[in-house]
Amino acid sequence: MVIIMIILYLVVLPITRKKQQQKNITQMKEFINNLRKHDKVMMNCGIIGKIKTIHEETIELEIADNTVITIDKMSLIGKVSD
Repeated sequence: MVIIMIILYLVVLPITRKKQQQKNITQMKEFINNLRKHDKVMMNCGIIGKIKTIHEETIELEIADNTVITIDKMSLIGKVSD
């Protein structure tokens, strides 16, 4: 019984963790690819803003009137509903 638990710990659990990580990466890529101008998004630091311009690796995000910052796409965590 102990040997089965050791095998489970060493083989099966890392496989399930890897599948979950791959699923998370796929979801993040899909999220980033579906971003559109004027979407309201949140950064991982909690800043919320509207997308003004989308570039290949960066996004220009309007966080207040006449305040636009340039951020990396990977710093986004999700869309915010109005």
